[in-house]
Amino acid sequence: MVEEAWQAPELSHEFDDESHLRESDTTDPASSLLRDNQKQLIAEAMERLPLEFREVMVLRELEEPSYKEIAAVAGIPVGTVMSRRARARKKLQASISDEQFFRTTRSVSAYMAASNERAEVLS
Repeated sequence: MVEEAWQAPELSHEFDDESHLRESDTTDPASSLLRDNQKQLIAEAMERLPLEFREVMVLRELEEPSYKEIAAVAGIPVGTVMSRRARARKKLQASISDEQFFRTTRSVSAYMAASNERAEVLS
């Protein structure tokens, strides 16, 4: 009796990213909108950073090299890389907080104006 070797079945379709999204990504539009808004805030805050801070942040946070590698690429000492990153993070945090406050205040003002207009119409 000869045993047949097991063979993996051939896949008949390609991987479809859309069908494999996490359930939370597809069922909660509010969370998706909030994530998109946060991404936009971060991108805008990054654009406002001075170049020397942005360079360190992009390299460290997105490409993930070591501080030593960033220092070599940027042509600066490792200590300067670390201090620029720390200062950039503080600037980003302040910028994002200010922008969120501004957007919230603007939204509240628009809501109050609309409420006042409705109250006038009903009077």
